[in-house]
Parts: sequence; C-alpha cells; structure tokens
Amino acid sequence: MPQAHRPESSPLLSLPAYRRWVEGHGVIVHQPRTIDRVLSLADRLVKKGRVPDAAFVFDLLAAADRLACAAMWLVVHMTYARRVRLDGAALQAGDFKPSPQGHTGGSLNMVPAYVGYLAANTLTGHTRGWLMGQGHCVAAIEAVNVLIGNVSPGQKGRYTATDEGLTRLVQDFYSYAITPEGLPGVPLGSHVNVHTAGGVLEAAIWASPRCSTYTCPCRVKAWQYS
Repeated sequence: MPQAHRPESSPLLSLPAYRRWVEGHGVIVHQPRTIDRVLSLADRLVKKGRVPDAAFVFDLLAAADRLACAAMWLVVHMTYARRVRLDGAALQAGDFKPSPQGHTGGSLNMVPAYVGYLAANTLTGHTRGWLMGQGHCVAAIEAVNVLIGNVSPGQKGRYTATDEGLTRLVQDFYSYAITPEGLPGVPLGSHVNVHTAGGVLEAAIWASPRCSTYTCPCRVKAWQYS
C-alpha cells in the first residue's frame, strides 16, 4: 500500500483535519501526487476566499472518502444481495440474489467520480452538470444519492438510508417489475431513467437545476468527521 507523502514545506500538515484526510478511509488510499495536489488546492481555495479555511477542505474531502466507501459497499449489495444490514451482521444464504445482475465494475469506478463531482461543487460554490458515458453504471449514482438523501420525487420515501430503505433499493435493482399497464413497476432501472436524480437522458448527462434539488452538493457535508 502506498505510503502517505507529506511535504515538509506546507504549514497545512499540522492541521488535525489534514491528518484525518491523508490517512484515507477503508479501501481509499491517497497517493503522493494526490496529496500534493490537494494541499495546493486547499491553499488556493483559501487565498481566493472560496472556503472559510483549509480545514474545511480536508474535512469535506474526508467526508467524501467515507461516502464513497459506503456507496461502493452499497453498489456491491445492489448486484449480489437481497438484503442490507447496516449493523454489519453477516448475510445468510437466502439474502443473496440467485441471479446477480449489474455492471458492478464500472459502477465501482463511477462512485468516486460522482462523489468527487459533488465535493468539487461544494468547494467552489458552483453546481456543474457533467457527462457520464456509461448509463449502465447508474448503480453508482443511485447508491450515492440514496445515502445522502438526494433522491428524485418518484423515489422519495421508498429509498432511504435505513435497513428497510436500502433493502428495498437492492431488491428493486434489476427486478424487471412491470405494472398491469405495462409501465416500470419500481422507480429504479438498470440504466439512467426518468427517476434517476439529476439524469437528463440515458446517455447519462447529469445536471443540477439548482442547489436545492437533485444533485445538490451540500449534502456531502453530512458525511464529515464527527
């Protein structure tokens, strides 16, 4: 595992927030080049008055690490499991899907990208739209959105960050449920769809109409260290 690189010249190294972030979280490890660039970014954002202080930057990025780890964990559940247990208890044989489906590898790559997008929006105070060329990796977007409560109107109340809400999410994923009228039976699809918060079309253009809805970046801050 790469060792953390701590340039001796930066005064930011003594910040507790920096030390928490630089150690990474779970499977996330920060390589020397990343650390150098984040130190430079934090210094630049403070000088431009975009953030109150450098600790804000490191706290937010540490929150992003925690959120990304949780979302990747949930993405794997969406493919393989029929039940989610937030207490960490082992799943039983019957809790697994007999026929796992989902573009898991691509979705695991998309989770850090989407979380990074939300963090960038928060750090700069500017909400962007972005393009993901793999609409079938929608599990990454849905997992992050559910964990931060950033769901579309059709998903609100159905998918929540609880055992029940997350279990419903993984059971709906690739369920192929259809109503008697021939419409999708659940507000979740194998690809980007009308219920994907921030999704504009299946080619996976993500947009944020305004800060209060859909891909609001402010919700990332809820995952900050406490």
